[in-house]
Amino acid sequence: MSVRTVSVALSVAGLAIIAASGARAAVVDSIQVMTSYQFDAPPDNQGPYSGQPDTSFITFTNVGNTTFVGTLGDVAVSQFAGDYSLSFNNVTLAPGQSFVFGTSYESSNVGGFNGPYGSLQPGIEVDIAGAFSDGYNAAWSVNDADIHSGVFSTNPFGVVVDSWVLQGGDPYGQDTGDDFEVSQAPGLYTFTHTSGVPEPETWAMMAIGFAALGFTGYRSSRRKISIAA
Repeated sequence: MSVRTVSVALSVAGLAIIAASGARAAVVDSIQVMTSYQFDAPPDNQGPYSGQPDTSFITFTNVGNTTFVGTLGDVAVSQFAGDYSLSFNNVTLAPGQSFVFGTSYESSNVGGFNGPYGSLQPGIEVDIAGAFSDGYNAAWSVNDADIHSGVFSTNPFGVVVDSWVLQGGDPYGQDTGDDFEVSQAPGLYTFTHTSGVPEPETWAMMAIGFAALGFTGYRSSRRKISIAA
């Protein structure tokens, strides 16, 4: 095999690596949590809490490209009204699918969740545990206090909030009234695990190296031909 043939082969290999690195798609395991407050229950509401007369809801949506199978639920303990926690097992969420449930009968009238009334509370804990179709095992949780809407508003007690949506928009468990509760912007929080992505620096360096070797070999062969001539 001539030097020129080897150089061309190396150049082609370099280009092939570049193409392959761009073609490999990322594997994304991702579930978005949305907190909302409304009258009546949204379509496909699960569990015993229908939203009458008004309450909060948690919606889980698979925004990745793998399928999730596992448990979705919450920890919602009220100092005054007891334990409203729910757990749904063997839930399957294909990409684009959602699952929603209510958090209690009337979320803002129970003195808040997971903390003493009148103190700064963590709020309802949202839990996700299960496996994705690429083999990744998830054990994710987040509290209402950390799920933000990004839309700040002042509740009737003068507290500026964009979270604690699930307990009526008040970090201390106070009843903020229907008008404020249902006017809150939904909160959003996204869990994401990404794999299967080629390391750009490694692939790029290898591709450039192969291309350079090919070009150098080609230049060398041209010089040898010129000298011989």
